[in-house]
Amino acid sequence: MNARQFALGFVLTAVCGVAVAHPGHIGGSLFAGFAHPLSGLDHMLSMLAVGAFAAQQPGRAGRLLPAVFLLAMLAGAAAASVGLGLPWIEQGIAASMIVLGLLLARAAPVPVPAVAVAALVAGIAVLHGHAHYLEMGHQSVLGYALGFVAAAAGIQWAGHGLARWLPHSYLGRRMKRVLGGVVATVGALLLAG
Repeated sequence: MNARQFALGFVLTAVCGVAVAHPGHIGGSLFAGFAHPLSGLDHMLSMLAVGAFAAQQPGRAGRLLPAVFLLAMLAGAAAASVGLGLPWIEQGIAASMIVLGLLLARAAPVPVPAVAVAALVAGIAVLHGHAHYLEMGHQSVLGYALGFVAAAAGIQWAGHGLARWLPHSYLGRRMKRVLGGVVATVGALLLAG
């Protein structure tokens, strides 16, 4: 076991103990926020797709999309916290899964300006952030936000790593298309109700 694995294990053990023993502390909120994106297929697949889609984009655009997603997700949560309502959040998330899935299924960069791609990703993230805040319950806002941002970053990192790991061969492109198809299909099923 190396030092990083030990540190990660220590932190996760410490947070879980606080979350179980004393609800209402920042550790409980952190754990709840971290668990939320992992417990919903819509959130998890969307964030995985954003990471994989980012890996397909050339240059700085591909590196910045995950950060754009995280910042816009926080903006969506902040908007919800001050009472700014967004209609059709769940339907918007489902529709965005269809769009993300189709873009990912291209298995190639999108031939539009990077600003347009960033705006699309930001719009999707605002919906996710808004939904995260509304489903927060009685938690510490700071702890919950730190938790869902950490989980979202990890899920995107996994999607990015998966897309980079897949070879740039016929099989690799095919696997990206399958992943995109799964994301789009789940989005369509969620949208259908």
